[in-house]
Amino acid sequence: MPKAAIKRGFLLWLGHLLALAPLHNGFAADSQKKIAVPYLNKIIFEPLKIKGVLDKDYILSDSLKNLTHSTKLKKILLPYIGHPLTFDQLNELTSTVGIFLRKHNHAFIDVSVPPQIIHKGILHITLLEYRLGSITVHDNQWSPRWTIKRDSGLSPGEHLKLRTLQTDLNWINRNPFHTVDMVSRPSVKPGYTDIDLRVADRFPVYGYAAYNNQGDPTTGRLNWYVGASWAMPLT
Repeated sequence: MPKAAIKRGFLLWLGHLLALAPLHNGFAADSQKKIAVPYLNKIIFEPLKIKGVLDKDYILSDSLKNLTHSTKLKKILLPYIGHPLTFDQLNELTSTVGIFLRKHNHAFIDVSVPPQIIHKGILHITLLEYRLGSITVHDNQWSPRWTIKRDSGLSPGEHLKLRTLQTDLNWINRNPFHTVDMVSRPSVKPGYTDIDLRVADRFPVYGYAAYNNQGDPTTGRLNWYVGASWAMPLT
C-alpha cells in the first residue's frame, strides 16, 4: 500500500480526532480575571463520574494514572503551585494538562474542573478517558465486513490510544486490495467514541507479466514470466 494512501487515511482520522473531546472550563468570559483558587497547594486527578455508566467505566487506564504521577507532569504544574489562580489561569492549567496527556498517547481525553470548594489549597481535576464504542464498516464492495473489523485490531470497550490506532491503521492498509480510513465520532453512550472504517477496495485479483532477454545462454536468453495474485476471503 503506498505511503501516501496510508498518510491520507491517518490525516482524515486525525482531523476528526482533533475536533473530539475539547477541553472544558465552564467559566464565563467576564470572570476570567477573578480569583478562582486563593492558594494552590496540590492537584488531584480523578476520573469523571458519568451518570448511568457503571463504576468500572470510571477507572482510568494504568498508563494514564502513571502519567498523572509522572515527574514530567509535576515539572509542568510546578509554576502553578504555591500561587493564587485566576479563572483564566485555571483554564490555562487544564489546557496544559490536556496537551501533555495528548502528546503522551492519550489523545481521546477530556480534562475539566468540576464545581468544588477549594479546601487547604487542594484542586480536583477530572479526566474522562474515552473508550471505544461501536465499530462500523462502510463502502466495502469486495472486502467482507468481518475481515475489515478483524484486521483493524479494534476491540469495543478498550481505551483509545493514539499510537495503537496509528499502528492498527498502518497494519490494515498493508493489504494491496483496499485502503481503509478511520473516522471517529461521538457515541450515543457517554464516555465512548465510535469509529467508522471507510473502505475503498477493488476486485481482489490482479495479473502480471514480465519479459527478460538477458537470461543464461544454457537456459535461453529470452524468458517470459506470467502470474496472478488474489485474495478472496470467505464472506
